[in-house]
Parts: sequence; structure tokens; C-alpha cells
Amino acid sequence: MEIDQPLAYAFASWASAGPGTAAPVSDPALCVPLAEPGRLSVRVQGADGAAVPGAHVWAIGTGATAQTMTGPDGEAELILAADTPATVKALYVRPAGDYWPLRLDDPRLRNGAEMTVELTALSETFEGFPERELLRFSG
Repeated sequence: MEIDQPLAYAFASWASAGPGTAAPVSDPALCVPLAEPGRLSVRVQGADGAAVPGAHVWAIGTGATAQTMTGPDGEAELILAADTPATVKALYVRPAGDYWPLRLDDPRLRNGAEMTVELTALSETFEGFPERELLRFSG
């Protein structure tokens, strides 16, 4: 391997074309980072406006997926190495507890804007939760 030559994966059909010849197909695992990574600020909260700390947040883009966790204030900042907020195709939030996870497809994000994600509490779905049993097994 020469230090000044790019790495190439040689398929048998084009390997004889010579060094430096680009592959005829793109590598779906290849992530081309941006010169200046995009940034996405997200606030995760419940319906009452209370912050949701410790939630995992994923931004699924066209170039790569970014992941982080919310802090005690429910705030998170994602560094988008191969995307901009405009190219994010989905946002997925998985809270540590007490709330349902949420996936937002095609969130239509703008550069520099902060996104607020409101989660539904489990107690809104199940009356009396968590004090009341949801399921009882008789034995």
C-alpha cells in the first residue's frame, strides 16, 4: 500500500483496469464526512413540559446515523458527521422509562433550529400506572 494512493477494493471484473480505477459500485457502508459537521439540538419533554433526562436520541440521515443522550435538562446535541439537519430522514427517541419511544419520519428540520420532541407518558395510556398492576397471572 502506498501512503499517497487511495485504498480500493478490487472486484475481479475491473481489477485488471489498473491502480486508481474507481469501483463500479458504491459502498453502502461508506460515510463521507462533511467538511463542517451539521449540528442538531433536540429537547425531549413530556406533555407537561417536564424534561426527559437519559433518553437516547438517534438522527438517521442519508449519509450516517448520529446518536446521543439527553442530559438532566432534557437537552441533547447531535453531531451530524455526514448530514445536515435538512437531510435527516428520521429521528428516534427512546426514553429511559416512564414514556413511550417515538420515531418521527421525515422531520423536515432546518439548520440552526432546535427541535422539541414531546413524548407520551405511559400513565396516559394505562390508567393508574405505575401504581396499579397492568397484568395479573393467576396460578
